[in-house]
Amino acid sequence: MARSMFSSLEPNTTYTHPSSHGEYHTDEYGRVAKFSADPRITSKEERERNTENQRTLEGKGPGYEHAGHLVADRHGGSGEKFNIVPMQEAVDSRDYAAFEKETDGILQSGYNVHYNGEICYSGAETVKGVNRSEAIMVERQTIDPESGAVVDREYTSFTNMNMNMAEFENVGNRESEELMAEFSNPNAVAYDEEADLILDEATGAVISGPAETDAVEEASVDGEAQSESAAETDTDSLSL
Repeated sequence: MARSMFSSLEPNTTYTHPSSHGEYHTDEYGRVAKFSADPRITSKEERERNTENQRTLEGKGPGYEHAGHLVADRHGGSGEKFNIVPMQEAVDSRDYAAFEKETDGILQSGYNVHYNGEICYSGAETVKGVNRSEAIMVERQTIDPESGAVVDREYTSFTNMNMNMAEFENVGNRESEELMAEFSNPNAVAYDEEADLILDEATGAVISGPAETDAVEEASVDGEAQSESAAETDTDSLSL
């Protein structure tokens, strides 16, 4: 039996989760549209991972193979479907995982954390109501536990759009091209910290690295030396 593409949650409803002070608001199609929560460090015994909900999550499929938690179970997140959305593998296993690891560090440093999140869906008629998002945006607040003051705010956006739209046969080429133009980033760069290289994210080509930096520094030093030499020559000419 094929998995439904449409959410099983109630439309225009607020779901709550006391453990994480979580609130999850669904849209007119029952898809999670907004959420807020207070992630915290939890023991393994407290965690609420529900593998059945992850396995049966509506909207999972090619390009959206993972059922990703909006609030990690190790941070007190619920195992219910209102805290789980279909994610691309790279988003769940790499990008959002890195975000959660940063949250680990903040919590372990003694600060409190608060999330405000929004899940964005396509407005195209061909995918109306489908439980697959284009982006997940999260504001993360770092809070001083004594004063309650927000000491830092970070805004992170995760592009969760599967550009392979072949399974939606009615999506025309023009619309696909418009979506590609909207979400493409041809000038994106990546930094390889270990090798100290700046790479073109699309091709992997080296844009700049230590050798180039050294060359620039050497040129700068040579220029300064030439300037000093010229200044000395001018001084000698004046003294004559």
